[in-house]
Amino acid sequence: MHISLDSALGQQRRLNSVGESITQIAPDPAAAYSLRSLTGGDPKVVRVRRDTDNAEQDFTASGVSSGALTSFTNADYAKYTSDFSSGDDSWGAFDDVTETGNIDGIGGLDNNLRLAIGSATSQHRAYRSSILPLNQKINFSARVFIPSTNSVVDSLGVRDASGSVIIAGGTTPAQDQWVTVTANDVTVTNAQLRVDLQDGGTNTFAGNGSDVIYLREITVTQVTSDGFVETWYDQSGNGSDAVQATAAEQPKIVSSGSLVPDDGIDFDGGDFLVASSVSGLESPFSIFSTSVRDSNGYTASFSKSSASNRYFAVFESSGTSIASPRNPTSGVTVAASVSGADRLTFALTTGETSTSVGAKGGTVVTTTDDYGSDFTSSSGLDQLSIGVHRTVSPSGYFNGRIRELIFYTSDQSANRSAVETNTANYYNITLV
Repeated sequence: MHISLDSALGQQRRLNSVGESITQIAPDPAAAYSLRSLTGGDPKVVRVRRDTDNAEQDFTASGVSSGALTSFTNADYAKYTSDFSSGDDSWGAFDDVTETGNIDGIGGLDNNLRLAIGSATSQHRAYRSSILPLNQKINFSARVFIPSTNSVVDSLGVRDASGSVIIAGGTTPAQDQWVTVTANDVTVTNAQLRVDLQDGGTNTFAGNGSDVIYLREITVTQVTSDGFVETWYDQSGNGSDAVQATAAEQPKIVSSGSLVPDDGIDFDGGDFLVASSVSGLESPFSIFSTSVRDSNGYTASFSKSSASNRYFAVFESSGTSIASPRNPTSGVTVAASVSGADRLTFALTTGETSTSVGAKGGTVVTTTDDYGSDFTSSSGLDQLSIGVHRTVSPSGYFNGRIRELIFYTSDQSANRSAVETNTANYYNITLV
């Protein structure tokens, strides 16, 4: 899927309507992560891994909004090309069909697959497993030869094992010649490709023990893909990029060819990113967290990697936002005051034993909590985790879209209203 020019211009108009950039409103963040520009320029924002071939590429904010990112992830990919020169190429058959590869001399061509029916009254099907990309769009083509000597088999259909139609049943190619059948932009939901041999478009019929069809040049081209975030780049200029090298733990930015909803990065409850050795993040510091939650979890957590009880986190639950020293039960909780699952949370710690939090323009609540002297030591923090509570024995994974995380080594209470207004305007959040 490509974002249209109108869509890109609409997003640019929305950006222009916000006015000043975040770093103009509140300069010098210690670390800042978003898919939009927080600087007023066009910074590099994300490095994306394409699921089809694991290729990676960096994108700026404009590259995300213009469609360049989805064009990269949706590059055509040859998922399967048949080769029957030495056998049946791992095709199988059931319901009274026998498959044989490397059949020569059919319509003047060699290296074909023959599908022959038996004499049972049943369906007559052949299949090839593990060649269709789940929940993605494909283009399909194959060449088919149906002899005029057949007395029952005169048509075919192609689908996946879940029934998603690729070539409609009842497709009746001209006989005694190779005919190409094609389908474009078909979404498949099962990895197994199936070919139904048919009698007048009917799947179940009495076989005659002799009819055949031949197939060759079967191709499956994947035309949409998923994209995963390998690096979320820090826009502060401090180089605290958030990284996840393990593919299975990378959050998603493109799903089935389209950007994930909510202008964010999608964490599925098992994904996270880590920025190590974030400089200067000792108390006091401020956090702006913008997210859309599907279920409870941490959008951000600072920790001393060697000290299990030395951390500070922002936890988004069903009706509240929590700024949490040590653990969520000792943290500060405020009503989220939101419609739907939007979260725009401000958290502030002003000293080792003072923590504040306010949700989406709500009143800031302050409490006294002990999160340990080691947390504010001059050595700084060892890790900033995004989408999870700590990476030592990870827990509390976030499930939803994280739009922005911005961190300051200062009390940003004075700039809070302007930052929230800017963010709310961009993401169409109604402040309450």
